[in-house]
Amino acid sequence: MKNPSSWLRQLFASFKEARIKKPSSTQDQSVSVLRKPMPSEIVAKKDGSAAQFDQITHTDYRLARFEYSTKQVNPNIAAHLVAEQAPVPSEDSVVFCDGGHFHGGHPKVFINLDKPGTHACGYCGQRFYNLHSTGPENMKTAHIQQKMPEVLNIPIVESTASRYKPSNLTRVASIVVCFLFAALISTLTGLYFSSSAQVQEVAEQRQSRIPSISERMDALHSKVAELERSLEAITRKDHLAWNNQSS
Repeated sequence: MKNPSSWLRQLFASFKEARIKKPSSTQDQSVSVLRKPMPSEIVAKKDGSAAQFDQITHTDYRLARFEYSTKQVNPNIAAHLVAEQAPVPSEDSVVFCDGGHFHGGHPKVFINLDKPGTHACGYCGQRFYNLHSTGPENMKTAHIQQKMPEVLNIPIVESTASRYKPSNLTRVASIVVCFLFAALISTLTGLYFSSSAQVQEVAEQRQSRIPSISERMDALHSKVAELERSLEAITRKDHLAWNNQSS
């Protein structure tokens, strides 16, 4: 019979070997990349060159989803054909474009229309603009004529000079304002000159009062001198009388 302790050690060792190992903290991570076609997969033309879009020779990220598809994004967009397409109006500040079924489709992108002007899609070149922002003059005119004909009953003309041409009522109002302004200026000028005349008259009156005051002062000085002379005479008489009594 085996020793119980050895039997337990064997059982523990078997469990230890059969346990599930924990994953290591640093595992090998593989990065998935697009596979390039093998030379055997390239279809050769009659002239010996490779078929179109079979060899990956570009670095445009927009073509990644079309690597192994028969439909490809055209990297050479005809700018003159895109310019002929009218911009798409929108009342929202953000729109999305996926190319539609006419262009064959492309990844959905969102375009911000907060800034004024037109904004083009980076894939198909379709242009968008916000109706509430400042855009081209013809777009604003079309929007006003279409959306607010009852609110804005202003005839839209082509010439800016005729648009801001003053009416007869405006001319009459401007003439009346000029006349009132001239009357106000004349009134203020008259008040200024009248006040200056009053100030000059007061100054003349003060100048006329100065001689009378000097005359009064001279008369006062003469009276003081007479009083002094009379006081001296009285003092002399008293002195003579006192001398006579003492002798």
